[in-house]
Amino acid sequence: MKCAYHDDREAVAVCVSCGAGLCPDCRTREGGKYYCDECAKTHEPIRVWPERAGGGLNVWSVCAWVLAMVGLWPGLEFLAIAGLVLGFVALGDIKARGYTQTGRAYAIAAVVIALTGLVVKFGLMFYSLYDVFQMSPWLNPFRYVQ
Repeated sequence: MKCAYHDDREAVAVCVSCGAGLCPDCRTREGGKYYCDECAKTHEPIRVWPERAGGGLNVWSVCAWVLAMVGLWPGLEFLAIAGLVLGFVALGDIKARGYTQTGRAYAIAAVVIALTGLVVKFGLMFYSLYDVFQMSPWLNPFRYVQ
């Protein structure tokens, strides 16, 4: 592996925050771990991927969209609720990062899909319960109220 900052040097360490290969001149040791100069200055928590110029795609928004879509399947309403909550979390995360990440459309779509699916499912449930109460008088809880 080559150094991320010097193409002609071999890496002797890897930054635990961003994963960049580091030569002896580029590494900084703090608390028994090696960091690149940029990560050592910012003291950011461990990241999976280094920051890119465009900010990248917000993973929470894509997960929210997937959960909302799977939650449309009958019996999996709890996933639609999770997609709804995660969609709002993704919108807040994108806003907190200053709109540098993409994926806002996925988060909005997750919220809309989850809300629509839940409204339709609960509407059908209440309609079917109303229908059952009308067809069967012994199940009607209002039969004693005149």
